[in-house]
Amino acid sequence: MIVSSTAGFMKQTAVVTGASGFVGSNIVRRLLTDGYRVHALVRKGGDPWRLVGLRNKLVLHEGVLDSKSRLTALMHKVRPQAVFHLATYGSYPTQIDLSRVIRVNVNGTANLLESTLRVPYTRLIVAGSSSEYGKKDVPMREDDAVDPNNMYAAAKTAATTLARTFARVYRKPVTIFRLFSVYGPGEEKGRLVRSVIESALAGEPVRLASGREARDLIYTADIADAFVYTAGLKRQIPDGEIFNIGTGVQTTIRELAQKVIRLTGSKSEIKLNAYAGRLWDAYTWKADTAKTRSEIGWTATTGLTDGLKKTIDWYRSRV
Repeated sequence: MIVSSTAGFMKQTAVVTGASGFVGSNIVRRLLTDGYRVHALVRKGGDPWRLVGLRNKLVLHEGVLDSKSRLTALMHKVRPQAVFHLATYGSYPTQIDLSRVIRVNVNGTANLLESTLRVPYTRLIVAGSSSEYGKKDVPMREDDAVDPNNMYAAAKTAATTLARTFARVYRKPVTIFRLFSVYGPGEEKGRLVRSVIESALAGEPVRLASGREARDLIYTADIADAFVYTAGLKRQIPDGEIFNIGTGVQTTIRELAQKVIRLTGSKSEIKLNAYAGRLWDAYTWKADTAKTRSEIGWTATTGLTDGLKKTIDWYRSRV
């Protein structure tokens, strides 16, 4: 069960970057449910469709992350207790603009950190990525050497280094979450779980690479819970610490497809080797969650079957 973190923390103010994105929008919804005042930072000219129905419950700011002066002014005016940095670019196959990968992930992170230098917030949480680790043969630990094998992972690694160093140099309460494979309602088109579900619901073949590639799949509501729960913690967390946010359980892509087909009652067939695997695909990919459990006291609570059922129901409601 996901537990509300509002005890003693009602009507606090939070700033969320990347607020209209898949993960960011789920965090916004959770914050509003928990009684926060939310300032949502979104990309100028973007379509914040995931925030439909919430616009009168939050304050929306467009294009602020690119401007250090505007961002600093906002932080000093709002003086948030919690800051959640979810703005990102490059994790989707279609996001191949290298200059934008660097601008959003590296420069955007630097702008955010500097803007909060003189703001007395309680917790700033930066979303990193499990892709920073690169391929491993064992569960990934926070103290493992990083070995990014694509430009997005390299940019996220740089952002993590900035946040970690900033926290320690300036003694600021910054925490880095390395997210594993997030799925759930509202995922971007072309992403793994959404693609498998849509194929199954349409009765079309589910096309995979070898099918042996693995993921640590974590439901989006659990991700939102990890962020909001940690922001409200009264216990001390050392500045600049990294924590894995995953389930500690890996699933092969073939197992995922089989489970989705079973849950949907689909007659879809699985087509293996339908396309070539990617450079960064791996047969072992799961979080070691011991540090997160012991130091934060948090663990994911949504099993894969339950998470997939909720996600499938959401897509069915949209057809």
